[in-house]
Amino acid sequence: MKKTLSLLLATLMLTSSVLIGCSDTPADSTDTSAPADSTSEAETTTAETELTDGLEDKNMDGFEFKIYNSTPESLSWAEVRLSVEETDGDILNEAIYERNLYIEERFKTKLVNTSAKWDEIAKQYATLVSSGDNAYDIIMAYGVRTGNLIDYVADFNQVPYVALDKDWWNPTASETFHIGGKRFAAAGNFSLSYASTANLLMFNKNLYTKMNTGEDLYKLVRDGKWTVDKFLSTVVAGSSDLNGDGKFDANDQYGIGGTVKALHHMLVIGSGMKYVTLDKDNFPIFKISSNEKMVNFLEKIVNFHIANPNVYSWPSTVDSDCPVLFDTGKDLFYVAWPHNLTKYREMEDDFGVIPAPKYDEAQEKYYANMANGEVATLPRSYDKARLDNIGILLEAMSFYTHQEVIPIYKDVVLDLKVTRDSDSAEMLDIVFAGITYDYGINVWQTEIGNKLMTDIIMPKSTAIVSYLTSIEPTLEATIAKIRTSVEAIP
Repeated sequence: MKKTLSLLLATLMLTSSVLIGCSDTPADSTDTSAPADSTSEAETTTAETELTDGLEDKNMDGFEFKIYNSTPESLSWAEVRLSVEETDGDILNEAIYERNLYIEERFKTKLVNTSAKWDEIAKQYATLVSSGDNAYDIIMAYGVRTGNLIDYVADFNQVPYVALDKDWWNPTASETFHIGGKRFAAAGNFSLSYASTANLLMFNKNLYTKMNTGEDLYKLVRDGKWTVDKFLSTVVAGSSDLNGDGKFDANDQYGIGGTVKALHHMLVIGSGMKYVTLDKDNFPIFKISSNEKMVNFLEKIVNFHIANPNVYSWPSTVDSDCPVLFDTGKDLFYVAWPHNLTKYREMEDDFGVIPAPKYDEAQEKYYANMANGEVATLPRSYDKARLDNIGILLEAMSFYTHQEVIPIYKDVVLDLKVTRDSDSAEMLDIVFAGITYDYGINVWQTEIGNKLMTDIIMPKSTAIVSYLTSIEPTLEATIAKIRTSVEAIP
């Protein structure tokens, strides 16, 4: 695997003329104290501690591993490619191709990837399972639709060999889909779906420099002082009626751009809070009306927008973009995620990347909300005789991707091609390290996350506690139904 990564990086160096500091010459070529064929202590230590997937190289004799997933066009905000037909010089394309080739050769198997629009997969799921059709070993489901599939999925815990507590299985994601002792989905790194959708903030360096705040945003992040209060005050300072006509439109400058849900889910999760918690049996609980910190935070955001109506142009719906002014130099900040950074490669103004702000300086780390992608599900009509091979291949693909492909995605595709300074590369590391999932966003987005946007944030409602209290009975009834469905998962 390391050889593959080295070859890919070498290709990038040749095609992009990027100088990567490395050498085949020992640091001290005059040191002859050890025999020429000996292995250094450092090399021995590396060899002994190198992480492996721990799997035997099983000969699967042409076993076809069949995965059904979303087309890149239908889930355009995420990186969902699981296979590529041929290499084309693109470094990420090459990495995915090499990953699949490695897996096929190692296990004497064939990876068969079928794709369709995510909503078509959701529509077909029940029919496939009800008819006993096991045409697909794993079906990738759009995260926010997984709650509707509980009656048709099997317990993912039954898949052997997968190490769901390891980093290459995104433990916090997999725990989001783990309720009542059953796991109805898992987020393995064999798909870049979730890694590609971690919320972050882009900022226009030119606009920020002109503001002359005297503060370096990168330093604020490093010093743990990039907080919600600091963010909001900077947003206000960055808004301006450029033509002085007394109204704000596309001719003026805004402190922040992005969708309602992206911005405010980012702020909630970034502040270390969640819409949904879990009880002792790992079932969801929606009781934020009695969560003083959450209620106060929502009130703070609503009051901020009431007091500052011109810092952000409200969209007509939760999913609509505000006027996209960032690429024309009219937005100071913009809520984005790794996969859509590539849209700004040709942007004239220079930009940087920083994580979502913390609740306050006492918060230990920065957190990144996830825009929804697709997760792995085991359809209830699965063939038990295939489980061993399915588990081995999923584990091997997730481990390989975590070790080899994600570093290329992060360090090469993002850092070298898109972001324009080494500071942003460091900030991306912070974003990836803080990836966080919330049942109220990643499963119940329609029922909870987006509902709070349309019923509280967008209308700038101050009746927060009474509203939250009013919707709790409906959600508790839904939770009761989920309990029944979960208990029936085989």
